[in-house]
Formats: sequence, C-alpha cells, structure tokens
Amino acid sequence: VVYRALQVDLDREVALKMLNAEASKLPLAVASFRREAKAAGGLSHPHLVQVYNVGKEEGYHYYTMELAPGGDFEDQLKEKDHLPWREAVSAVKDCATALAYAEEKGLVHRDVKPENLMIGAGGVVKLADLGLAATRGMLDKEAAGGTPHFMAPESVGKGKAQHASDLYSLGCTLFRLLTGETVFEGTGVKEILRSHRDDEAPTLKDRGIDVPKGLEDILASLLAKSIEDRPEHASDVVEELQHLLSGQAGSKKV
Repeated sequence: VVYRALQVDLDREVALKMLNAEASKLPLAVASFRREAKAAGGLSHPHLVQVYNVGKEEGYHYYTMELAPGGDFEDQLKEKDHLPWREAVSAVKDCATALAYAEEKGLVHRDVKPENLMIGAGGVVKLADLGLAATRGMLDKEAAGGTPHFMAPESVGKGKAQHASDLYSLGCTLFRLLTGETVFEGTGVKEILRSHRDDEAPTLKDRGIDVPKGLEDILASLLAKSIEDRPEHASDVVEELQHLLSGQAGSKKV
C-alpha cells in the first residue's frame, strides 16, 4: 500500500510504501523487503526513484521514497489511447538508462512495466522499485515475481530472471505505450505466460501503428524469445533509441 505522506523532520512530501498485514506475517518476505529496500536506498541515479529510508513503526514495515507528482505511465494510458512514438521512446530510453545503471550494480529489476515508470518533478522519467520484485514474488507464486503481461519467457515457471529479462519487459512496456495494448492477451495468467514463451509477438504494423522501421527493429530485438537474440546490454538499447530520436537509427545493430 502506498500513501502520500509528510516527512516531518525534513518537511518534505514523500511516498510511503508499507507491507500489508498478510505480507508482514511472513518472516522471509519481511527480511527480503527490508534488505532490498536498504540496498535500493544506497542507489542514486537521475532516472531512478530515490529510496530514502526503511523502518518499522507500530508493527508496520515501510520505506519512504521520492514522490513522483506526475504519476505513472499506466495513468497516462488511462487518459490517452496511446503515446506518440517519440514520447514513448524517450520514456523507455530513460528507463533503459536506469537499467544500465542497475546492470552495473548487478541488480535485476524483475518487474519493468508502465506502472513502475514514474513522472517526477519537471517531467523527468524515473524507474521505481528497483530490486523489490523478489519480495512480491514470495507473495504471488502464480505470477512468479513479476507481472504476467510483461514477463520474459525464461522467467516462466522456475526460470531465473536476469538482465536480459528486464530488456524483454522493457520491450513489452514500449509496445504498451505505443499501442495502448499488451503484447499478448489471455483469459488467465497461465495462458498469457504460455504466449510469452511460445507465440510470436505481433508487430506495431499488425496493430496499425505507423513508426520508423528502426523502431520496429529495436522492438523485435527486445521481444526476442531467446536471450541470445536480445541486445547484450541495456546501454546498447539506450544508444539505439537515442540514434532513433536523433534521426540516425540503423547506425549500430543491437
């Protein structure tokens, strides 16, 4: 549960995230939540939501983080059918920059999605919840520690999420921002996960979205079933998206 709160000693507004009552009964989940929140608090990057502190008060486990006044990109999609391609690409590029930083620190996000892409002060795009998805995984076994519509094929079942998995989720996020739809639909979690594992992803052209060919190519590489066919590093994605925005797409293969 997330609240808008006031940190009294510094007189600043923060986002206050608390473990719910069910999670607080699971010692392993509590330990993971505290450990990962502390680790996240030691990270600092312009495109990451900053975690300030973690603690326990009157039996409630919590951490406080930077408040993003613009909400998240899932909120944006509630107001718009989909985003213009340049706006979507710019947001995903900023997210990829944060993932490149996470990769340097040896961290896997595990739950990249529009809901975790926040709009901070001045419109700066920031990735939230880096490193905290493992705790959610302990509480939601069916979803395997991620959100089904954005999960990489190798994360399904007992698979292990890795940096390339975050890039697949980034591709799913880009697809949703550009189309207003998810890559795969289904009547339940298992059907959606099976599609991620087995079915060919639709193109933007399939969904009637007109974008530069370079963007279709980048998206196809991010949504590749095999890890070996995806970009090697998040920094490669940043570079390609920057080339695309500056009209130089195609100068480097990811």
